[in-house]
Amino acid sequence: GPGVPRYSYSANQQAYPEYTAQAAPVQPQVDPVVEAFLRDEHTSNAPAYFVRACSSRMPSAVGLAAKVPVPLGFVFQPLAPVDGQWNVPSVSFRNAPGTIVRCKKCKAYMNPYVTWSHNSRRWNCNLCGYNNETPSNYQSFLDDQGKRGDRGERPELLYGSIDYLSPGEQYCARPPQPPVFIFVIEVGYTAVQSGFLDA
Repeated sequence: GPGVPRYSYSANQQAYPEYTAQAAPVQPQVDPVVEAFLRDEHTSNAPAYFVRACSSRMPSAVGLAAKVPVPLGFVFQPLAPVDGQWNVPSVSFRNAPGTIVRCKKCKAYMNPYVTWSHNSRRWNCNLCGYNNETPSNYQSFLDDQGKRGDRGERPELLYGSIDYLSPGEQYCARPPQPPVFIFVIEVGYTAVQSGFLDA
């Protein structure tokens, strides 16, 4: 560490300490824009409880991807149990029917990856690219990065996984019906011979 003595000996002198100055380690400077991006990237993706890719690294170049064919697969478990360290935030629109903002073309839900324009009066869907009009009760100002100023107050603009609590009539042409169960039993020759139908 700094100020640690180093001893040298001479025939005519007694031992004396030589102090060498050592610079303190330099802390890397992190660009605030990059820091905000990494923080947003962490919260904007769905946690691994719900979505997990088969590979954590993919080829970044087209030529490399052609040479190394890596199969791409995902495991989706939207209702997977969580360990209590993270709770899925919920967004309630029960008192304001018709305010769940979705893409008019592909019906994608509002999410952290949409882009905003015209001071949030319009937004571009990140899935299909359609330019949508923002309802007047959902508009807010944009910051210097082009992100909504109220994104910290709206979980759908901040997190990759949320639960929407909405009125049923927004999604149903008629009142919700009781569930219908259909049982399909295979009664082929193999099932009869194995005794499956005896149970």
